[in-house]
Amino acid sequence: TLINSSATDYWAGTTQGLIYFSSEMPKWTELTLSTKENQSLTECTDLILCKNGKLIASYYNNELVVIEKNRKETSTYKIPNVDEIHQTELCEDFDGNIWVGTNKGIFQFDPVKKRFLRPTLMPKELSDSIINVLFLDEENNIWIGTRTPFSLYKFNKNRSSFEKINSPVLTDFANFSK
Repeated sequence: TLINSSATDYWAGTTQGLIYFSSEMPKWTELTLSTKENQSLTECTDLILCKNGKLIASYYNNELVVIEKNRKETSTYKIPNVDEIHQTELCEDFDGNIWVGTNKGIFQFDPVKKRFLRPTLMPKELSDSIINVLFLDEENNIWIGTRTPFSLYKFNKNRSSFEKINSPVLTDFANFSK
């Protein structure tokens, strides 16, 4: 993932961790982050720039890192009480909540209360699917693409409902990829 956080600053989430580039400096800088248990963080799976200017990075080993606007202070959070979970995707909705895709479905991170929750009224099949894509459209719908099983869903914030998208193209693709 590559994020442009200002006119000169770029951030890249890589399998080796988080890297910072500046067009004003000839060299890149690796941002060395560690967990609360003092383990180093590698394999950044996604990275977003929030509306409030903070960067949020997800890591394969179930770490969510919030990097403050000053880019010096960080906080790390884990999805609790789920074994062998890997964070895969991030998306910020219009309310500032962070949607976190994992190999065990979807979670929401409330950046004010600093806690993870499962979205309400989520279909059972989304609670244990591998999430490949999270996308916010201009109408505040969250689009959710899953790999196992191969599916597409839309979360309508106004109705607080999940809808599975059925399409012959999706069905053909799912059958082709088996």
